[in-house]
Amino acid sequence: MTYTMAEPPFTVGFPSMTKQQLKEFFVWFQGVIPERLDVLIKAVHETPGFESWDPDFSPWSMHHLA
Repeated sequence: MTYTMAEPPFTVGFPSMTKQQLKEFFVWFQGVIPERLDVLIKAVHETPGFESWDPDFSPWSMHHLA
């Protein structure tokens, strides 16, 4: 699997961002969480031995990855 990095639509570093830009970044970040979770789940399922891993979003489900 080729992992695709999430690319924020912002080029300014956090310390230089205005309050409005930070709010926009937060909205963007919250919006991409479902997509990024799908990418993570797909990567885990493609890993030998973890094809049937059930991501139930509990801390315990991550224990099975260790």
